Amino acid sequence: MWRLIRNAVATAERASRYSTNINNLCNYCGQKENDMHLFFHCSLPRAVWFSANPSLRADLLPNIEHGLQDILPYIFPPHTDDSHLISDITILWYIWRARNDNRFNNRTWTVQQVHFNIQAEISVITNSLSEKSSMNDDHNHLSNQDDTGEGSPQGEQQDTTTPSNTNNISCYVDAAIPPEHLIVGTTPAGIGIYITGDDQATRLNIKIQAQIQDGVNPLMAEGLAMELATKITTIMGLQSYSIFTDSQILVEALNPGSGKAKPPPWRLKPTLSTIQNQVQGHQVSFSKIKRTLNFEAHKLARKARQSFQQQVFTRCSNCFHNSPCELLHLLCTQSWGNFRLLYVSCE
Repeated sequence: MWRLIRNAVATAERASRYSTNINNLCNYCGQKENDMHLFFHCSLPRAVWFSANPSLRADLLPNIEHGLQDILPYIFPPHTDDSHLISDITILWYIWRARNDNRFNNRTWTVQQVHFNIQAEISVITNSLSEKSSMNDDHNHLSNQDDTGEGSPQGEQQDTTTPSNTNNISCYVDAAIPPEHLIVGTTPAGIGIYITGDDQATRLNIKIQAQIQDGVNPLMAEGLAMELATKITTIMGLQSYSIFTDSQILVEALNPGSGKAKPPPWRLKPTLSTIQNQVQGHQVSFSKIKRTLNFEAHKLARKARQSFQQQVFTRCSNCFHNSPCELLHLLCTQSWGNFRLLYVSCE
């Protein structure tokens, strides 16, 4: 949003000022692509805005050549409520994503596909805000109780906000993908992995973003994210660690001795088998964690799902690592099959 306000969006017209190799025309219609054209006046954004709720006649907006500062009051009038603000910002974001997918990957989004992705994104945002509010309410409720636990029903076991972890290393895993009924075509799943802890007097703080095209539904995407996590920990040579996920189904399927496990979906069985084979002989525990406590992996997964980069980006800021970083080299020179690493950092 700040790029829009500060005239910093890399439209074709703006980017062509710095390179003669960049065409300043719109890929959809061949007209000059400035801010107004990209977000409002081209055929796709016009149709998206018109079919939004509330509807907007983008063709009636004034044609402003230099930036969108003067157009924003039309989109966000005074006293705009939070739901409309989130909706309109998300529309702008997915118009930008559709444009990039068309320009760089030659994929053309339909108006319906744009709206499906917008609805999925808003659903994720709304659920996240709701869970955060619920967590704050729980915290306030607990802080008002005395040390004896007064206020809890007698005999009721109190919930623990952090699962017990007997290992020194924790691996947090999450995946980001729209709900199954909102997936159109090949929608990549974003994967976030956060490894932290102490391994043989070495502090680990590793963040990984990746994509997988095979995440056909949210549960499969979560399973594939855990499969990649166990591949990474195996390559790193970790022998004892705990994996945390917010998927109860996965945890029960990977802990059959608990007596709670139900038969997993058949599509998930090859992934579960791969995970079990990779951790065989290692001391690995699988635990369910609240989504609000899995925020780092969740943030990495969402960024990965929204990424269009073609090459892996690496960063090492750990002062105890050699230069070049051996760990980054190890991870970036592996063959990951259907997985595509986007970002790897160690801090």
